[in-house]
Amino acid sequence: HEANVLKLTDALEKRIELDGNLQKSTEVERGTKLTVFAQEADTRFTGLIHFQREEMLVMTSNLDVAKQILAAWDGDDEQAVLEQNDDFADVMRHSKGPREAVPQIRWFVDPISFAKVAMRGNFGAQAGLAMLPVVGADGLLALGGSITLATEEYDSFVQTHVITAEPRTGVLAALAMKSGDPTPEKWVPHDAASYTTLYWDFERTETEVSLLFDSFRGEDAFQREVISQINKT
Repeated sequence: HEANVLKLTDALEKRIELDGNLQKSTEVERGTKLTVFAQEADTRFTGLIHFQREEMLVMTSNLDVAKQILAAWDGDDEQAVLEQNDDFADVMRHSKGPREAVPQIRWFVDPISFAKVAMRGNFGAQAGLAMLPVVGADGLLALGGSITLATEEYDSFVQTHVITAEPRTGVLAALAMKSGDPTPEKWVPHDAASYTTLYWDFERTETEVSLLFDSFRGEDAFQREVISQINKT
């Protein structure tokens, strides 16, 4: 819907220009016009870059990334293709929607890599990142999924997948989810608007949280400082 896309980008540009914080410029890369909004025209990390190509609208906040996308588009930078990422491929393989319906939205995040880039130069944040292995959070490799709307069976169908390193430790081990039958229980009314089934191994969660807590506070600290207080109430 190119006409709607043009309305969207026009409205977005007018809003940015109205704020007056970013300067607008244009640049041609590989035969494609890039519209750049930045505090300075030659800034690599900018406010917004967008371009249209082959009936697609692309938006990013980094001029180098925009050029890398176009290079990959032309087949000149295979290393930049997200499809080469094994975690991305695994998530997308399991996010095809109900009965192979094509999802309207797909998403993928490498949280640790994103945090390292976003917090570059922030020494306080870097110290926080250094703590991730201590609590086991560095094993969170990827998040992703898909959203499929208006299928024959569902108004919406959402799939979310988490990829973790094995064996899981610390906070990731404490997320002791289990598999089970998603069929609603007999007591759920037939006209219920929504229903959620959750399978969780709470005993394992308590054990893992206890081990993590004790590693910081000392032996039996979780039992002494947390469980005993819960029992008192």
